[in-house]
Amino acid sequence: MIRRLPIRLAAPLLVGLPVLAVGLALSLMWLAKSRSAVTELAERNIEQVHELAAARVGDLLAIPIRVTEVNAHLVRTGVLDPGDLAAWRPTLVRQARAFDMLSSIVERFDQHGPPTS
Repeated sequence: MIRRLPIRLAAPLLVGLPVLAVGLALSLMWLAKSRSAVTELAERNIEQVHELAAARVGDLLAIPIRVTEVNAHLVRTGVLDPGDLAAWRPTLVRQARAFDMLSSIVERFDQHGPPTS
């Protein structure tokens, strides 16, 4: 025959087991939510880092083109004389100092050939 559980044992089980179950369920829910929140934040940060890096690389790659366009304009306006390349030195040195990321300043030709004055 099945004996009845004493009240000293039954009362803590009846109260304690549901509280333990709710606590465990809430802990598992919190764990899942916190993991998804951390993953979402990490993805956002990675996207931001990629966007910033792409913008910075784009800016750095555009500088030589801009410097070349400035030099072409200087040649077209007569400030830099293609016949006197030695006179270009101070301008090129200033550009190299102003844009330290440049490894060199080179002439860029388009399909029409070198710039003319």
